[in-house]
Amino acid sequence: MFEHAPIGMALTDPGGSLVRVNRSLARLTGRAPEDLIDQRYRSIVHPDDVARIDRALDEVRRTGRVVATDHRVVRDEQVVWLSVHISAVWNDGKPVSAVIQAEDVTARISAERRLRHLVLHDPLTGLANRTLFLDRLDQALGRAASNRRVAVLSLGLDRFTAVNDAFGRSAGDEALAAVARRLSGVVRPGDSVARIAGDEFAVLCQDVGDVKVVVGVAERAVGAIREPLRLRGRRTDLAASVGVVVAEAAATADDVVTHAELAMRQAKHDRAGVVVFAPELKARAARRAEVERELRPAFADGDLELWFQPFFDREGSARGVESLLRWRHPHRGLLAPADFLDVAEDTGLIVDIDDWFLDDAVHRFAPWHRVAPDLALHVNVSVGRLSVPGLADRVARVLDAAEVPAGALCLELTETDFLRLPGGAAHQFEEVRDLGVRTALDDFGTGYSSLAHLTRFRIDALKIDGSFVRAMGHQREADAIVRAVVGLARDLGLTTVAEGAESPEQVARAFEIGVDRVQGFALSGPLPAGEVARQLLAAPAT
Repeated sequence: MFEHAPIGMALTDPGGSLVRVNRSLARLTGRAPEDLIDQRYRSIVHPDDVARIDRALDEVRRTGRVVATDHRVVRDEQVVWLSVHISAVWNDGKPVSAVIQAEDVTARISAERRLRHLVLHDPLTGLANRTLFLDRLDQALGRAASNRRVAVLSLGLDRFTAVNDAFGRSAGDEALAAVARRLSGVVRPGDSVARIAGDEFAVLCQDVGDVKVVVGVAERAVGAIREPLRLRGRRTDLAASVGVVVAEAAATADDVVTHAELAMRQAKHDRAGVVVFAPELKARAARRAEVERELRPAFADGDLELWFQPFFDREGSARGVESLLRWRHPHRGLLAPADFLDVAEDTGLIVDIDDWFLDDAVHRFAPWHRVAPDLALHVNVSVGRLSVPGLADRVARVLDAAEVPAGALCLELTETDFLRLPGGAAHQFEEVRDLGVRTALDDFGTGYSSLAHLTRFRIDALKIDGSFVRAMGHQREADAIVRAVVGLARDLGLTTVAEGAESPEQVARAFEIGVDRVQGFALSGPLPAGEVARQLLAAPAT
């Protein structure tokens, strides 16, 4: 049985030398049986595993217990894994030597490693996944010293859905794989890169003495991802936002990643590229959670209301009003859209808000239009609403019910949102334009724009961002930008509106440069509906 057993078997003497081996063990090790006799078992073991086998044999001789372990041997220049069971041979009630049974488990261990790799790695990029990243971070936190800390970068791609919409999912996967390669190419030796989810990546930086080092890694990552990429034979431009956090003492892995992601989202919001985590970001996230909890009931209870801000021509006549959303919060007072609209976008409530906003604005505007037929109504529309089918039909019904002509309505979309319109939303924008409704780009000059974008759709007006308007007169560059926009708009047959004018000098300068309309506190702040009627039109309040 010993000689013909299908598994490898060996018997040692009390000194640990092999005194008998079978043909299966010789085959497993790639040696002749006679070459193994009188050799210690450790002579066939891979050098890295010798210490473990010595400990196992010693334990069997001392205690008589059966010990199971794995080790490697090199056979025909290939590494082979053996699973061994070592049991004692007893004499006079004492263990004196050992019987070793060995089985080739190379295939099993290879399969286990492949499975472990699949479980802990992202199949698209080959990078560590979130589970493995958190494990590595947890271990790094345990090893970190007070003066050499651990840092994490959270990287999210900007407007990545536009890539999938334009090129398809498979091309989007190619882009993600390219981002993974670029990110791996700019980190320091020893840094660990992971794909956390979707279009979000993370980097673990150990042995960090100064946050500037990590910010440098983040800036290199942003720069590398901005390099043009070719997909399906066409140039594609990607951008990324990065949050950076240096772990505090006793921080948990979950806390560190959460803080890095908060900083990354702030970088996206501010279009800042890189943002380092600060405690106020956590407080801001808590306020955001509170807004999310309160906004839907507030909308249902009628706590959202419309205000209107007029804009004027150079003769001082009101030529239109922009409808503005406000939330009358029971504790925080009157809140502007910046305090809650991004939450509405993220939760999907923006669709219901936009529909109500359009209906209410048009119906309030109807009696004003009858008094002043040349007055225009500007209504903001979100990408979220444009992404839901049926906007053109709804606009047509609302205008018909209020007896307001389509030409009196202008839908505004910010330049940044305009540039990230998915295909279906862009089509809806065109359908609304086909009704005769006018369109405007708001905050013009702040997006990642090129003039070519103005040829994508029919646009009637450009609203020049207030940051340029307020800088006119004391920043030569601002005057030059406004002048260039006015010239461009004139050549394209577009109306220009200067937003955010806060002084008579800014109003005068805007008209001097050639802007068609001016809007801002220098002329009028936002007004409740009744004040619009009384101050501008002498029309009945509604």
